[in-house]
Amino acid sequence: MEDLVRVKFDLWSSLLAFGVFQGLLLILVLLSIKRSSSVYFLVGMVLILVLNLFNYLLLSTNLFLELPHLVYLFTPLMYLIGPIYYWYIKSILQSEYRLTLKSLVHLVPFLISILVLFPFFTLQTEEKMLLLESYYDSRRIPLSFPTFLFISIQILQSFLYILWSNKHLKEYAKLGSSRQVRTKVIWLQRFSLAFLIYWLMDLIALSWYSFQGSIHQEVFYVTTLCNTLYINVLVFFAIKNNKAFNQVLLNASGETYRNSTLSKAESKKILDSIAEFMEKEQPYLDPELSLTKLANSLHLSQNLISQVLNSELQKSFYEFINEYRFTEVKSRLGSSQYKHLTILAIAMDSGFNNKNTFNKVFKKHAGQTPSEFLKNLVID
Repeated sequence: MEDLVRVKFDLWSSLLAFGVFQGLLLILVLLSIKRSSSVYFLVGMVLILVLNLFNYLLLSTNLFLELPHLVYLFTPLMYLIGPIYYWYIKSILQSEYRLTLKSLVHLVPFLISILVLFPFFTLQTEEKMLLLESYYDSRRIPLSFPTFLFISIQILQSFLYILWSNKHLKEYAKLGSSRQVRTKVIWLQRFSLAFLIYWLMDLIALSWYSFQGSIHQEVFYVTTLCNTLYINVLVFFAIKNNKAFNQVLLNASGETYRNSTLSKAESKKILDSIAEFMEKEQPYLDPELSLTKLANSLHLSQNLISQVLNSELQKSFYEFINEYRFTEVKSRLGSSQYKHLTILAIAMDSGFNNKNTFNKVFKKHAGQTPSEFLKNLVID
């Protein structure tokens, strides 16, 4: 018990403190680069990891004896990591993604975790001190079933959100075959893999705790080290691959054209010419339509078209084209002229070359599947 009456600061505590410092520095850098929903979601994840590290720092330095009410105060926030990561990926893939009231359902596990820990939070200082001292006087903390369940659900929830996010990444990759889309998906999949490894280490540690029946401080140190490493990997990536970090992880593709000499009037004029060409020539009906083909038809550069679509509409080339295809399908489904054709045949005739892409685009814009739309439709 004598070791607990004084604050200690060793190499391990230094590593944790460095991780907290790096995390806070990264948050400041992120907020200074670009203000958007993607940045705020990423900041939220990093902040939760920092607060989790700070909790470990309190325990490793015995500072919890000075600040007992801060111990485990931020633990419920770990239940927000999964949902925030999912929202982050969605905000990267959908430029206009916004949280809705339906999004609040993702907060249920977080709120339940607060209720579970509430009895501990409301303990008097003396009671909390005695409880913490009895735990950390030993290098092994008994693993109770409630603790096991609490950590297990947290890990499982995070795995599910990562898998769910990867499903959206795969669907997004099918919407376009441009190099920009492929690059974005590859980097985000790497980010997901790193996040998956982070939680996998927690799962391995929990399995070891279950086998031993107690939480070993040595194994606990390994999991906290992973927390520190994850933050430092993000910092390293931001420095070494600054362009990819900005354009992918911060969704700052629109910033590419910030220094363009193209005026607003010129940009609007080019957009009008693109729209006029789309209406008259209907190039979107060609399933093989590419940015190169459109650029050649309009006698404009590919970069210029991408710039105008991005700056004026906040859309990629394939998002722009698929909207026209969706409108065409919707129009044909409502016409008796095409009632002898299947939905898929109409989709293929309208420029789609992939059933999954068609279903994804249609549901995104119509809010329902093609079959549901047709069922409620009165054909002219």
